Amino acid sequence: MNGSKLIMLTLNTEKNKYIIFGTQPQIEKNKNDLNPSVGNKIERVSSIKYLEVIVDEHLSFTEHKLGILCRAREYLDQKTSIL
Repeated sequence: MNGSKLIMLTLNTEKNKYIIFGTQPQIEKNKNDLNPSVGNKIERVSSIKYLEVIVDEHLSFTEHKLGILCRAREYLDQKTSIL
């Protein structure tokens, strides 16, 4: 059997998305959606949730920190309303 056997893979473009990490000029330079030769475009997103951490394209974690603060505020509001 030939070791260079061709493996054909397909992506579900509805479930897969991609993110570009970098500075604003780098991100703007690569702002077009990926266009596979067959099927739909793969959507580009500005942030992703991976292992419960929200990572944005600038690696600033701002969205993640805001989410934590909102959840903490809700939790404290619930606890103080019981008193």
